[in-house]
Amino acid sequence: MRVYRLADTPIAEGRFGRIFRTTNLMVNFLAEEPAPRDRRKLSPHHHDDFEQISLAVKGRFVHHIRYPWGPDSTQWRPDESREIATPSICIIPPPTVHTTQGVGPHQQLIDIFSPPRVDFSASGWVLNADDYPAR
Repeated sequence: MRVYRLADTPIAEGRFGRIFRTTNLMVNFLAEEPAPRDRRKLSPHHHDDFEQISLAVKGRFVHHIRYPWGPDSTQWRPDESREIATPSICIIPPPTVHTTQGVGPHQQLIDIFSPPRVDFSASGWVLNADDYPAR
């Protein structure tokens, strides 16, 4: 059994949250945000090779989802934006375009990825990388 105390790994400048991985999962404990996210500074993006779960543990969030267009317009789906209170999860399958906006004071997310993100593993941000070397 491996236990990692979050109190031993505070949020640090220049590191995106507190990231831990196993062979099959990656978890990012993001910093608590004290204020709403600026609507002009959202970060819509997509992932081609992993699924994401955003676990909202504090505050309120709007999850914005857009499904990529393909050549068959009968398969197109309208954008979704849904406000969710906590606790809740939002499951984001690849390659869904998404971003999450904290609304109101004091919100916090935990993002879970499967399989572990290669880009985060290569960044040097994984706090338990010695216990679970990247493959």
